[in-house]
Amino acid sequence: MKGTRGRRRTTLAVALALIAGLCATVPAHADDPVYPFRDPRLPVDRRVDGLLSRLTPDEKISLLHQYEPAIPRLGIQEFRIGTEALHGVAWLGETTVFPQAIGLASTWDPELVRQVGSAVGDEARGFQQERPAGWGLNLWAPVVNLLRDPRWGRDEEGYSEDPHLTGSISTAYGSGLTGGDPDHLKTAPTLKHFLANNNEYQRDTASSELRPRVLKEYDEQAFKPAIEAGAATGVMSSYNLATAAPTRWTRP
Repeated sequence: MKGTRGRRRTTLAVALALIAGLCATVPAHADDPVYPFRDPRLPVDRRVDGLLSRLTPDEKISLLHQYEPAIPRLGIQEFRIGTEALHGVAWLGETTVFPQAIGLASTWDPELVRQVGSAVGDEARGFQQERPAGWGLNLWAPVVNLLRDPRWGRDEEGYSEDPHLTGSISTAYGSGLTGGDPDHLKTAPTLKHFLANNNEYQRDTASSELRPRVLKEYDEQAFKPAIEAGAATGVMSSYNLATAAPTRWTRP
């Protein structure tokens, strides 16, 4: 994954999440300044640049937290990052419970999984409408980690040990979550956990040792399809190291 492109995608993901939240910003008044990032007619890149250029360093730091405070001067309300949506959003309340991820992949049916993702996105939207300050539309799903070792203890969260099937199913689920509209997000899915997250014991300090070929032809291949298809708006980094390097580092 190329360095510059990867950093640009990360920046876009954060800013797009904020822009997506502008549909629920404080009401505009006649005397409010007209900021370019609030104009849906402008290209997304220009809106992102306009928003980032107006944030102060302290405001940018405040947005690194899961519970992001409001920025009244720009008309941005508080925003919550992260709602679990692996196979539904039942932890929010009474809703549909779909099969675990490994069960969804066992259908070998991307179109069916896309429909499941779309239904989950609809229900997430419903809860957000009921309680705007409580949930958020940034969803922590799908899990793209390959099921390379049953001792992980969380294999039911992933799709398979095969990067092609995992990439296909995660792309389908993510496409359902986003809604498929190139200009509007139904929800904002986040792939997880990048990279080689298959160990719970001391996972915040352990290192997953990956030979270069395994890294490039196996682990990374599972993440690429959803990113390249626009079926994800962000990537969650894993706690573990990958070959002694933090997974948050941009890789060549």
